[in-house]
Amino acid sequence: MGTEPWFDDLRDHLLEYTVGLATDTEDGKFDGAHGSGSGVCIQIDGRFFIATAAHNLLDARGKVLPLDRINIVGHSSSIHRPAIIRAGVHGGGPRDDEDLAWLEIPRATRTMGCRFLSLERVVPNTGYRTGAAIVLGCPAMLRVAGVHQDGKPTIELKSYIATAVPIPDGEIKGTPERDRKLYLRWERNPVDVNGETFIQPEPPGMSGCGIWGIVDPNTSGWSPSKSFLVAIDYAWERKKVDYPYIIGFQIQEWLRHVADDLPELRKEIDAHRNKHVIG
Repeated sequence: MGTEPWFDDLRDHLLEYTVGLATDTEDGKFDGAHGSGSGVCIQIDGRFFIATAAHNLLDARGKVLPLDRINIVGHSSSIHRPAIIRAGVHGGGPRDDEDLAWLEIPRATRTMGCRFLSLERVVPNTGYRTGAAIVLGCPAMLRVAGVHQDGKPTIELKSYIATAVPIPDGEIKGTPERDRKLYLRWERNPVDVNGETFIQPEPPGMSGCGIWGIVDPNTSGWSPSKSFLVAIDYAWERKKVDYPYIIGFQIQEWLRHVADDLPELRKEIDAHRNKHVIG
């Protein structure tokens, strides 16, 4: 949670690239609250994708959901069920080492209240260990289901933006795979915001959201568009240390899956991955 003046502008900007995911029940009904997650809209070579965590697209038995059971909620809180062209789902189960997925939607439905991030702002191989990252998604505890005046179910998408500080090397036991993942502290201690006590929401529902790096907002010429996507959030943990933290796969892992699944995009993706390597 940030109180700086630039935070509102950054939130509004990143929200345009952020969606919520909600799935129908097995009997084909949408109750506005069954299944929840987040996603980021990305454009590659004129094609339109939603990056997310794989477990958002699995049913209770761990099977990949039929694509017609996936609803996309834009930042305007309108529900869309686009005719998803195809999907790539990698892992997502409790014992899987992967938890990433992509959805491709038709060009005709790309105007579902969202913008699609250009590949130039998708920056792989950062490691992003300095400064605070920006996390923006749709926590489940902030979602409000309802019924539209025409009788159709609705869901109010309440996004949440926060700063999350990278965890120093050696602070988490085990092998964190820092060449593939990011580990960010998720504060749950009460803080004072404009005279009111505030506690960040629990991370469930944030899975699949974007983890963003930004240039110093105090730098001359800064704008919200000078933010870049570095990872996709997929999990949170609070057992190994005395504070909760979130875990994200660095964005090069998601790009690798897209290139493997869709070989016709490999040339552009590989050229981009080789060009954008920052410390």
